[in-house]
Amino acid sequence: MKNLKNKILDSLIRKISAYVTLTDEDVEIIQSLFKVKQLKKKEFFLQEGEIARYVGFLDTGIVRYFVDVDGICKTYEFGREGDFFSEYESFIGLIPTTKNIQALEDCTYYEIGRADLDKLYGLLSQGERLGRLVIQQLFIDGMKKLASLYSDGPEERYLKFRAMFPDLEQRVSQYHIANFVGVEPSSLSRIRRRMVGSKLALRK
Repeated sequence: MKNLKNKILDSLIRKISAYVTLTDEDVEIIQSLFKVKQLKKKEFFLQEGEIARYVGFLDTGIVRYFVDVDGICKTYEFGREGDFFSEYESFIGLIPTTKNIQALEDCTYYEIGRADLDKLYGLLSQGERLGRLVIQQLFIDGMKKLASLYSDGPEERYLKFRAMFPDLEQRVSQYHIANFVGVEPSSLSRIRRRMVGSKLALRK
C-alpha cells in the first residue's frame, strides 16, 4: 500500500504544482491529508440525494457525471486520470446533490474531506492562492459546459468530446458517448460515418 500511495501522490503533487509552487513541507502536508481510495466499475462515488462530503483526485480509471431526468440518465461530463472530481455545488453548499458520479472502470483515487481541505488551504505556503485558482477554474469550466449544452448541436458536441477526451473513445462505451452527445447510439454511428465520408471526400 505504501508504494501505491507514493505512486498516486506523485500524480497529485504534479497536478497541484501546476497551480502553485510547493515546498517539501507542503508535500508532506498533502500526503498526510489525502487518503488512498478505490472504486469498482459501476460503483458510485456520489448519488442523487446525498451530500458531497469529499473531493477525489483520479490516478487511474474513468468516472462519469450524470443526472436522472424522469428516469432517463443524461451524462454531462467525464473525469479521467489527473482530474479532480466531486459535485462542487453540493460540496461547497452542503446541500443534497441532484447529480451522480459513477465509475466506468475500476478506479484508484486520492480523497480529501471538507475539514481536511480547509486545513490544506490553511497550512500550505500558498494555500489561499491554490483555493482561489481552483475555484476560478471550476467556474470557467462550468460556464463552458453550460454554453456547449445549450448552443452546440450533436456533431459539435461529438467533436468537442473528441477534443477534450482524445483517449476515451476506445475506453468508454458508445452508449455513454452518445448519451454525452445527446443522441441515440445509432445516431452517433451516423455522425461518425458522415465525418469519415467527409474526410475521404477531402482527400480526393
